[in-house]
Amino acid sequence: MHAISNFKNSDEIISSENKNPVPEAENHEDKNLKVLNKVNDKSSDYKKEVILELSYGKEEHNLGIEKRNTDAGEVFDIPQAMDVDKNGNIYIAEPVNKAIKVYSKEGKYLEKIEFNKNDILRDFGVDSLGDIFIIGEKKLYKKNFNESSFEDIVNDLSEPHEVVVSWNGNVSVLDFSGLPDDNLRVQRFDSNGKLLEKVEQNNFDFSIYEYEDLKGNKISFSKVEGNLLSSQYKVSINASNLNQNQEFIYYPHLPDGYFYTMLDIIGCDENDDIYMVRSIAPDIEDSVEAYKREETWVDIINPGKGEINSVKLEKRKDYGGIYRTNHMYKVDTKGNIYQMQSDTEKVRIIKYSINE
Repeated sequence: MHAISNFKNSDEIISSENKNPVPEAENHEDKNLKVLNKVNDKSSDYKKEVILELSYGKEEHNLGIEKRNTDAGEVFDIPQAMDVDKNGNIYIAEPVNKAIKVYSKEGKYLEKIEFNKNDILRDFGVDSLGDIFIIGEKKLYKKNFNESSFEDIVNDLSEPHEVVVSWNGNVSVLDFSGLPDDNLRVQRFDSNGKLLEKVEQNNFDFSIYEYEDLKGNKISFSKVEGNLLSSQYKVSINASNLNQNQEFIYYPHLPDGYFYTMLDIIGCDENDDIYMVRSIAPDIEDSVEAYKREETWVDIINPGKGEINSVKLEKRKDYGGIYRTNHMYKVDTKGNIYQMQSDTEKVRIIKYSINE
């Protein structure tokens, strides 16, 4: 998915989850669509702990940092993306040293996976087999879990920006197509680089991404058009084993006077719940003040029960550079939520686990 960002916002955010109740199902024009309208704050049910705190340095277990001067001022190249494999191991992309560092779920350093020194490490993802996919400046690379090096499996990308890897190895790449109006394009490939689908359009829409859960069911999000409420999304779940579609209306909670700074899918757990990261900020002129009041939640969509359970996360950090915020949040198969915080001093991985 894609971060929604245009900073402008207003007001206090303390009790935002209790404002602006979600409309009931009968208010929606399509009576056949089930509305996910039970929003429950489950933050107290989750235990928060810092499981990794990494410093910058030249040792192999350290991470790299580099300052650059740009037209926009000084920016820092620091880790921008992470992923979690089926065993709970944590992968962190390190663009400075063109490598991926791997740590166990207990925080032990495991290995350094080196990337192509002649290319840019923009973004990456890991599938259920442990295969790693990386997008560079123009190419999509793959490293099988039992091999030592990366192979380029797609070499004609335009300007890749983001990669989403499903558990079954299908890879969606978001890039700028080079067409008029700087169109966004998503190309979807199988695990060997074969093109499955290509969608081009001017305005970003969740429906141009398709995500597979652990059972292979296909999940897509699309904005509901022609409705007075702007924050309505259709969740379409295509059950692969039943060859049928389930559709729901998802209302990401947005209090009056707020806007989304991010709305993004971060994965599914073994119970087929869908996890969306949602950041909101007040709609005021002062963008710095709006950012200070930003809140981030993870919405856990349970289609079977028709409800949304929300978990509030620690405020993300800003280090003065551009980073892919959606790839700083992940969920594992058990439903544990991981948050990556990067700044110019250190990188922290925070885990939110359900209290047993």
